[in-house]
Amino acid sequence: MPLFFVAEINYARLHCENSFDSIMQNIYRFSKKLQPHNHPLKFKTMKKKITRLSTAIICGVPVNKKKFLTALFCITLTCYAINSNAQNTRLGTGALPGNSGTHNTAIGYFSINHNTTGSSNTATGSYSLTNNTTGIYNTASGHNSLYSNTTGTRNTASGWSTLYFNTTGSYNTASGLNSLHENTTGSYNTASGAYGLFWNTTGNYNTASGHSALVRNTTGSYNTANGAYSLQFNTTGNYNTASGGYSLQSNTSGYSNTANGHQSLFSNISGNSNTATGLNALYSNQYGSYNTASGLNSLMYNTGSYNTASGHQSLQSNTTGNSNTASGSYSLYSNTTGSYNTALGYSADVSTGNLTNATAIGYNAKATASNQVMLGNANVTSVRLISSSSSKYLEFLKSGSGAGQEDWMLEHSSGSLYVSSSSNDFISHCHIARFGTCSETFKFTVLGNALTSGGTWQTSDLKLKKNITEFNSALDIIKQLKPKTYFFKTDEYSKLNLSASKQYGFIAQELEKVLPELVQTSKQPAGDNATGEPQMEDLKAVNYTELIPILTKAVQELAKQNEDLQKQINELKAVKTSSLTDVSSSSSAKITVADASLEQNAPNPFRQTTTIGYTLPAKFNKAQIVVTDKNGKMLKQANISGTGKGNLHIDAATLSSGVYNYSLIVDGRVISSKQMLLTK
Repeated sequence: MPLFFVAEINYARLHCENSFDSIMQNIYRFSKKLQPHNHPLKFKTMKKKITRLSTAIICGVPVNKKKFLTALFCITLTCYAINSNAQNTRLGTGALPGNSGTHNTAIGYFSINHNTTGSSNTATGSYSLTNNTTGIYNTASGHNSLYSNTTGTRNTASGWSTLYFNTTGSYNTASGLNSLHENTTGSYNTASGAYGLFWNTTGNYNTASGHSALVRNTTGSYNTANGAYSLQFNTTGNYNTASGGYSLQSNTSGYSNTANGHQSLFSNISGNSNTATGLNALYSNQYGSYNTASGLNSLMYNTGSYNTASGHQSLQSNTTGNSNTASGSYSLYSNTTGSYNTALGYSADVSTGNLTNATAIGYNAKATASNQVMLGNANVTSVRLISSSSSKYLEFLKSGSGAGQEDWMLEHSSGSLYVSSSSNDFISHCHIARFGTCSETFKFTVLGNALTSGGTWQTSDLKLKKNITEFNSALDIIKQLKPKTYFFKTDEYSKLNLSASKQYGFIAQELEKVLPELVQTSKQPAGDNATGEPQMEDLKAVNYTELIPILTKAVQELAKQNEDLQKQINELKAVKTSSLTDVSSSSSAKITVADASLEQNAPNPFRQTTTIGYTLPAKFNKAQIVVTDKNGKMLKQANISGTGKGNLHIDAATLSSGVYNYSLIVDGRVISSKQMLLTK
């Protein structure tokens, strides 16, 4: 305030011929112009104090230093009293003229020049808040800062021409050369840095930090730019966040994008809902939307949409591919135009760039075809599924599963692994097969009928076997078996998927008495317990395959018997033929039963020798006694001659104990047959 009056005194000295009275009159007129009506000032009261100081200023007359400071203080108080309102502070030509507002501070040429009722404003710098009329709580620091503001409130401008064109916009903060320069009615904007939000006019809730951040924004709102040239060309895009130099620099109308990292989403123009974190992340994206990239150069060349990349250079080569997901450095690096691919793990990738619906999981896993899942790489030796649950499931579902669709499942329950099938999204399912444990008799069980088109093979190499022996009497074993027809109890044992048709087979308990080696007892899922898990029950099973060697042996024994019988028949036929020939060449006498007979051997039974008695007719051509075993095999053949009664001695030295048949044959005709018993 004192400096203001010094300027007035100098003005009077230059234009009033250095008249002391003229100087006083000018000071008095100026004081009357400014004084309030309730505080009249008298010229005589202030004349003595001002005279001394004025004399010192104008004439250079030295005064006492102490008295000079006292007079200066008095003039300061007087000047403060002369001001139209004691609650405002002004300094500078044209600052706060004719103001009726309160708590305003104006420092600088024409600062707050048009203010009427505006209050609590602070302007520092020439033309700062020049046009403010009723705006309140504004702070302007710097030449032309908030120059055009009229009624806008609670704005803060720091820097040359900051918020220059703001008129009614409120709650804006601008710090830096020309920041928010063009803002007119936009509110709740924050700009920090030269040219930050320079062209913003009506956009709201924007935050720009850094040189030229959001410099082109006009009407876009809810944008945040942090870093030099971040969101530089954004005009109407909303809800964008850019952090890092040149991040989202080219964005114009794209919205809901987030870029964090130098040049992230650099080329984006109108793409929406993209998120990029890391240097050059989503660098080339222009129109693609709903992409997420995290990591250096991730999705760097992308123009597609709905892609997610996490990790250094993940999906870096992708151009137009859509809906891909890559997690891990270099994951899906080779993909270019392929879509719906998933890669999880360092360098998890696809073999070519145009695959669809391929999945690679694990370090360096490479999917080589579309619709393929590749788990791990060539060095993986095991895959484990660990769960504390008593039941664990691995389901294989068809696309569009529902009624009529057959789906599959691996179920680990009650210590067993089941293969199950379902046609209603596993609301209910049936077990197809069961894998047992190492300690169980049966390691694999098919729960139902089984079919093979290529045959069933069982290991039977000689190198695997020992104690190899022949076995006999297979026919005797077969004679003891009791084949049956039957039906299964399908309702009572539904979990076993038993056949409903008529069955041919054996009862395991009956077969076990004859061939115990072909019957085994094991636990099978007969039903469900209270928790829905399979209820195991001891059930007997028959090894029908092992019956094949026994049946084969029995057939071989029958074949041998048939061969022996055929041989005997052939021999008898030969004897008959020979006898008939002899008869035809003889006297043609007819042999009757009365003429020939065969007696029972004596002794019978016998141990070493026995005698067979017989009677021959008077005329015949050839006679024989033939001895066979019970199977018809010929053991002895003795030619006999003479007429009438005779005896044949049989030595049993070469025979074994058993029942033997013997017959009398005369001229090819079997006269009689009897049995004898040898016991040793």
